[in-house]
Amino acid sequence: MALDNFGTLGIDFWGQGDQYGPIMDFYTDYTNKNYDIMSLKNSHTIGITNDESWWGCEFGHWLEPSIHLGLTCTDPNGSPHIDFTQGIGNHSRVDVRMVCTPQHPNELDFYTNCTYGQYPSGLKVMSIVPGGVVAQSVIVEATWPDFVFKSGYNLKSIEQVEKYVKENGHLEGIPTETEVASNGVNVGDTESKLLQKVEELTLYIIVQNKEINALKEKIDHNDGGSR
Repeated sequence: MALDNFGTLGIDFWGQGDQYGPIMDFYTDYTNKNYDIMSLKNSHTIGITNDESWWGCEFGHWLEPSIHLGLTCTDPNGSPHIDFTQGIGNHSRVDVRMVCTPQHPNELDFYTNCTYGQYPSGLKVMSIVPGGVVAQSVIVEATWPDFVFKSGYNLKSIEQVEKYVKENGHLEGIPTETEVASNGVNVGDTESKLLQKVEELTLYIIVQNKEINALKEKIDHNDGGSR
């Protein structure tokens, strides 16, 4: 059923009673029946591709960048997935893929550098699993507190730190247990603050080491003078 006088837009209904149907296909070029861009199947499945979307709808194949939602497809390896490709005419490349595989039905996996037509291929960089996120690596943008080592930094005395901890029950500048329980943790900000405390500890150790060495020299000098 063409929708305009030029035969460019169209809707087709087919597959009634056979193993593939019924399926509804949507075309942007109805003159070429291979170039359906979206297919709907009565099994609550949708396939959206550059062409032949019914393959993605029915089999869940990795034909090309596409969206295939739903669990009811003919191929046992077919999976709900969303593919992304940047550029024009890149039918043979998938840059990023989101997929829920039969092997891990409770996970949503993210792949990069995928290979055309292969299952599921590429590098799995992250998975959303029950209770959390699993990733190869996580890069968090944050400021870094190297200002602690610059001249003029106001390093509090140990006595001041002790007084603050006794009065407040946590390190200065670090969220309290109650705040974390209510608001969670900003990973980048917390990493920065924790590093600041580590760098401050390093300065305390340096000062303490100098004091220890000075005491050793004084003791050695006194021992030498008493002989």
